[in-house]
Amino acid sequence: MTVARAACPAADIRHIVFDFGAVVLQWKPTDVVKRHFPERCPDAAAAQAFARAVFAHGDWQQFDAGLADAPTTGARLAARLELDAQRVHDMVHCIDDHLQPIASSDFPSAAQRPFNSRLNSLKLAKTFDFMLPAWQCGVERALTEIFNK
Repeated sequence: MTVARAACPAADIRHIVFDFGAVVLQWKPTDVVKRHFPERCPDAAAAQAFARAVFAHGDWQQFDAGLADAPTTGARLAARLELDAQRVHDMVHCIDDHLQPIASSDFPSAAQRPFNSRLNSLKLAKTFDFMLPAWQCGVERALTEIFNK
């Protein structure tokens, strides 16, 4: 059997980013700040606002992306939010304790999935005059990038 291969566009992939929070792992930032700074979280609204101040800021986002280390992130958070440096350090260094795997059973499917559920992209091709490359191209490109390093 011969399989026709679509041309795979060359790509210079430097990083692959996986966002696991609330997808593969439970991530509840309000629970984190309530545990480490209960005095800053007297109610749900305050906890949400404080969690945003900690985790939605560039300081944490750089740490989350691997662009800043834990000591630098802790020092920045403590200074910016006027927090006790040791308590921030403790929060940052035990963040893994707050990440718990999400079970497949947490995502029940109402409809039974067919055994072959590949995306039919013909409507996309007709509407936008654009043909998507075969999925094998993406797999091939990713594996080549991973194993050629």
